[in-house]
Amino acid sequence: MVPIHPTDLAENRWKSAEWEHYELWEKLEKRVQRKRRIWIAATLVVFLAISAIPVVKDRWLKWSALKVARLLSQQINQMKRDAMVARTPHRLILVDDLGVRIEPVADCAGIASLSANSAAVPTVSVRQVDFGFSELKWLEPADGERWGVPGLVREYCFDPLKGGGSAAKGLPVIGLGVAPKADLTEGRSDRMAVIFVSGPSAEVAYE
Repeated sequence: MVPIHPTDLAENRWKSAEWEHYELWEKLEKRVQRKRRIWIAATLVVFLAISAIPVVKDRWLKWSALKVARLLSQQINQMKRDAMVARTPHRLILVDDLGVRIEPVADCAGIASLSANSAAVPTVSVRQVDFGFSELKWLEPADGERWGVPGLVREYCFDPLKGGGSAAKGLPVIGLGVAPKADLTEGRSDRMAVIFVSGPSAEVAYE
């Protein structure tokens, strides 16, 4: 049996301690590298977020206009259901401050409001909805002509027996549009949204 000398034990202890120190420094180095990668990633995210702010700010009004178009299409569909249930023509009017008013009428051709003569019709229901987007505005027919979108209107009538107002007037498609107020003065048309209503069944599409 080979004798174990004190020097051998000391050398083994030194090698063991050296290896433990190496593992410790390796762990510390990995931790530093991990923190460095986190800081680089966080800096990149912040940079991209700051760079995207102007784009988001510019497109936010476009997204708002599309949201209003979606809400308007829901109101048109609701008006059609009300007209079919009541068996009475209904008219939707775009009112200022970005709202709509829906009321029954005697005839889509003459647009005689029943609310003006409620004694003749005991159950007249007029509904008004405000969308609440103060930075947007309904488009006028002149705006559509200027931007190449003919057929824009400020009101639409649906008769459950005769069909939509566009078919009654011989128009294939009519539109109801919304755009940022600033775009109307600047002549910018890429952020507007338009509801298209077509056919006797008043099929709704928007873009």
